[in-house]
Amino acid sequence: MLFNYTIHMSLNEAAYVALIVIELLILMSTAAYSVFLVYSWLKGAPFVGTESKELDDIFSSIPITADMTFLDIGCGDGRVVINAVKKYKVSGVGVDINPILIWSARLSASWQKLHNIKFYISDIERANFSKADIIYIYLFPKFIGKLSKKIQNEVHHGSYIISHAFKIDYLEKYLLKTVKGKKFKTYIYLFT
Repeated sequence: MLFNYTIHMSLNEAAYVALIVIELLILMSTAAYSVFLVYSWLKGAPFVGTESKELDDIFSSIPITADMTFLDIGCGDGRVVINAVKKYKVSGVGVDINPILIWSARLSASWQKLHNIKFYISDIERANFSKADIIYIYLFPKFIGKLSKKIQNEVHHGSYIISHAFKIDYLEKYLLKTVKGKKFKTYIYLFT
């Protein structure tokens, strides 16, 4: 009977243990989220969402049709590509390195019953640009610069590149228009 233990806890003790477990889970989730946010920042940009009103102004400045494919590089929680898919019925693809944000984007798209959208956990430099008709980029200039060869080699004739907040110097000859926003300008390029 040396190893026969019986654990008896009062209701208060059980509630206390449950509370500690919940606090630990929250702490671990917050730590994981923070680590992935820092990692995202180091691999492209920190997660900063774009407001719907700004998206309406940006999207209305180019002709978007349902047969197009919209690619959001560094999509975060997917709000930009989800907005495009809902409003214009395009096919959507979102790419981000942060698995927590991709999980959130997938959940949001699922709740909204959007079936023509996919999200991938990937480094932005591995994304396939060749099938995209519209590419949305909201990254630091350093990382936009790293995409130079990829953009010039993979983007097809007639594709739009939308760069929120940062001008893309190596695409200057393709600049179609600039859209003024509340905080940032958005640069729209037509790849020809």
